[in-house]
Amino acid sequence: MVFNVRRGFSQIEMLATAAILILAVGMGLQGFTSISKAQKTTTGLPPIQEDCVGIVTMISDDLKEAPACTATSGCTTNSVIESANASSITFYVNSTGTTRTFKLTNGTFQRLEGSNTTPSYSMSDVTSLTFRYLTIDGGTYNATSMPTNWATTVTGTSVKNITVIRVTVEMSRNGIAGTYTTDFRLRNSPYIP
Repeated sequence: MVFNVRRGFSQIEMLATAAILILAVGMGLQGFTSISKAQKTTTGLPPIQEDCVGIVTMISDDLKEAPACTATSGCTTNSVIESANASSITFYVNSTGTTRTFKLTNGTFQRLEGSNTTPSYSMSDVTSLTFRYLTIDGGTYNATSMPTNWATTVTGTSVKNITVIRVTVEMSRNGIAGTYTTDFRLRNSPYIP
């Protein structure tokens, strides 16, 4: 009696095995890449969000505490704000007209004191800083109906009528983006019925 003992694999079996292994390795790499991207997002987003919230909080805290200027010259009398546009805001830090400015310059958020050109605070990676304004001569503000007519620039004596400010900060760092927006009312703003 003769037995045929077969040793090894045929060429087709080897090719099929190789194809299955390549497919499994490819799926594993794709899963690893997805996990790596997800981890990058979860570890990268919170610091960016914290920075966005920090900038907005700095702006809103400073502006909510800003006094109205009471000087008879050198400021807009009875106004908290000196100038207000879509990309920067200058406001009074005391009643005699000393100012502070928040603005974005070449991707860097800056806080400037008075006429000083060297920032007292700055943060890079900021892609957008946007201000919107609600004035008593442009609408009303109350708890049941949020205003929809937000101005991007307020000029002249209308700056003393600014009551609500919306600020948005957007940042991007290492391919991860974050944003934060809030509306706040000026403590020393004019009364709105």
